[in-house]
Amino acid sequence: MTEFVLLLALMALTLGVILFWPRSLRSTVTHGRQAQEAEAIYAQQCRQAESALADPALAQALQRELEKDILPAPAAVEVQAGRPSGRMALLLWVSVVLLSGGAYVLSGDYHRVRAGIAAIQNDPFSELTPLQKEDRRLEKLKASLRATPEDSVLWAELGEQYLLLNAYDHATKAYERALALRGENAELLSALATVLYYRDGQHLSADARALIDRALAQDPGEVSALMLLASDAFFAADYARAIDIWQTLLDGGSPRINRVKLIEAIQTARMMQQNAMP
Repeated sequence: MTEFVLLLALMALTLGVILFWPRSLRSTVTHGRQAQEAEAIYAQQCRQAESALADPALAQALQRELEKDILPAPAAVEVQAGRPSGRMALLLWVSVVLLSGGAYVLSGDYHRVRAGIAAIQNDPFSELTPLQKEDRRLEKLKASLRATPEDSVLWAELGEQYLLLNAYDHATKAYERALALRGENAELLSALATVLYYRDGQHLSADARALIDRALAQDPGEVSALMLLASDAFFAADYARAIDIWQTLLDGGSPRINRVKLIEAIQTARMMQQNAMP
C-alpha cells in the first residue's frame, strides 16, 4: 500500500513538472523577443538623432539617454533568458530526489534490506559478542535439559557447546552422560575422544585411542575417529598414513566431510613428504 501511494505521488509530481516547466520556457522566449524589439527601436532612434542633429556631441548625448530609456538592463536580460525561476529549480530538484527514492523503494533491494533489518531486530542474540552468544545457547541447552534430563541428544549438544568454549571437563561429563543414556555409539565415542585430544594439546592419549578403537569397532568409516587418527599421524610426520586415511574418507563419500579441505590436506601432506626425503 505504501509503495502504491508513493508511486501516485511521483506521477503527480512528474505531471506538475511537465505542465509548469513550459511556462518558464515561454517566459524566457518572451523576454528575449522583447529585448530584440527594444534594440531595434533604439537603433532607429539613434539614426534619426544623427540625421537631425548637426552637432555630434549632442547626438551622442541623446543616444545615451535613449539607451537608458529604451534598452533593458543587460544583467536582467541575462538572468531571465539564462535560468529558470528559483521555485522551478527547487521543484526539479525535489522531483529528482523523489524519483530516485521511489525507484529504490519499488526495487527488490529495498525489500531485501528491510527483511534483513527485521531479522536482526528479531534475533535475541544480535547485540551479543560471539562468546556471549555461545553462553546464551549454553543456558538455553541447560534449561531444556532441566525440563527433559533424559534426552541424550541435548546432552551431546551440551558437550559440543562446552567443547567450543574450551571447557573440556564439562564437555567430557556431558558426552559421558549422553553415552550413558544412549548406550555405545560410534559418533559419541569419537566426540568424547575429540574432547580428550584437544584437552591434551592435540595429542592422542591412550584413553583417546581406546575410545577411537571402540568407535571404529562399531563403524569402521566413522568420520570423526578417522580424522583424529589422520591428524595425529600428520603431526607425528607420518605423512603416508595421514594420506591413506584422508583418501579413505574421500573414497567413502560421507556427507560429513569437506572434500575440498581433505584434498588440500592430502596435497600438503605429499609436499611435506617430498621435503622430508633425503
